[in-house]
Formats: sequence, structure tokens, C-alpha cells
Amino acid sequence: MKILFFDIDGTLVNSNNRVSPKVRQAIKLARRKGHLAFLCTGRSHNYIDNILDVGFDGFITSAGAYIVYGSEVIDSSPLNPEVVKMVRNVFDEYDIAYDHECENVDYIKEKMISNIFHDDNDIAKHNRIQQFLRESNTLPMNQYNNEPVLKISYSCDNTMQLEKASEKLSDYFTIVVNPTFSNLSGDLMYNNTNKGTAICKLVDYLGLNMDDTIGFGDSMNDIEMLNICNESVVMGNTNDDVKQYATSICESVDDDGIYYELQRRKLI
Repeated sequence: MKILFFDIDGTLVNSNNRVSPKVRQAIKLARRKGHLAFLCTGRSHNYIDNILDVGFDGFITSAGAYIVYGSEVIDSSPLNPEVVKMVRNVFDEYDIAYDHECENVDYIKEKMISNIFHDDNDIAKHNRIQQFLRESNTLPMNQYNNEPVLKISYSCDNTMQLEKASEKLSDYFTIVVNPTFSNLSGDLMYNNTNKGTAICKLVDYLGLNMDDTIGFGDSMNDIEMLNICNESVVMGNTNDDVKQYATSICESVDDDGIYYELQRRKLI
């Protein structure tokens, strides 16, 4: 039995923002054969509902801060409130937009949502933002009321902003840029909590062996996962900085890389 960990964006979800039928089928077949399949993502668990119907044994979200097996929460590791306050102050100082991923709701700066949608028509953009807030467990940042924060993501206009913020936050975080998005955005990776530490906690909870783990990823916030898993697979669509951490490189996400890799490994 293998324990499979899948990143979402750029790994499971393709450029059409979908999990392809082949990849869906591959994960179902792998589980039928007795292997375990987990999401392991930087997304908060409030943003994975459209992926869960693929069928998984559990998930790791918020880049390692929230772990679920079946319907049971195995671990929740919120940030220190004083650290959250410090991040807010630094990001506000350099006009960097950010969000707060909490257990049951996310809070987001309007500027960060605006950067997600690139409609030329201001009215259309406004309507999409309002629809996004209505349909997701997301509220404007001005409604944040000191709930425990699992992870913080950011969005900014230029590298100078990011470099200045990084100087003040580097004792606590590694700032990762997400290449999936066109604007300069990404995650704050807490130095003591990441996908790798979460995988160790989950495998230990299950009483299984790390020798049976395989991680699938495509970006810099997957590095800890790729390092900790016994075998690491990166997608063909990723960059060379990430490929150096792989034991295998499969086809791109748009070419059903997970399907073919599981097939080659005779896991389906």
C-alpha cells in the first residue's frame, strides 16, 4: 500500500481549473486497489469543496496547518496571534494585500480579490468579487475579529515591496511566490509548520511507514513535501528550481501527468 499526497493547483487542477476525467479515474482506481490518497495543498479547506468529489481519504490544507483524516480533524496549528499582528503591520506598511485563512472562514483584503479578477470592465469585476464572497466562506478583512489564523497569503505590485517585507518577516516565515498566478502573489510558509511536518504527523497518526509515501507537486510551497516523502514526483509544467527535488518527473498537469505516473508505477 502506498500513501499518495497531491498538491492541487498545477498538479491536480489543470489550466482550465478542473481535475481531468483521466486523473479523477486514476485516483479512484488507486484507492480501490488499497492505496491512500490525500490532498496536500496551500489552499485553505474552505476552498477545496470543488475538489473533494474526486474522492480522498483526507486532506492537508493551509500548507500543513490543518490535517483531516476521514471526517476527523487530526491537527490544527494556528499562528501565534502576536505573529499575525506583526505580519498585518508589515504588510500594511508596504501596501501588500493579504488574507487570513481560519478554520471555518477566510478573510481577505479587497485589493487581493481585485488582483484575482482581471476584467477590463470595472462593473464586471465588482460583480465577480461580490459573487466570490457570496459563494465562498470568505469575508472582507474589515470583518476579521481575531479568530485563530492558520495561514496568510499575499498579493503585491512589485518585488521591492516583497523584499522589504521579507527582511522583517524572515525570522518567522519563508515567503513563497506562486507561479500559477499572473500577479506577484504567494504564501507565507511558517518556519515550523509546512506540508512536510503535516505529512509526518498524519503518517504517524495512521501508524504507517514514511517509506510508503509519494508526493506529487509543482511549486516552491511543495518543497517540504517533496523532501519528506520517500518518493517525489513533480509535474512537467513546473520549473527547474522545483524539478531538482524530484525522484521522478511526469507529464504536465494538462497532459494528465498523474494518470500516467500512477499507471507507470502499477498503482492503477
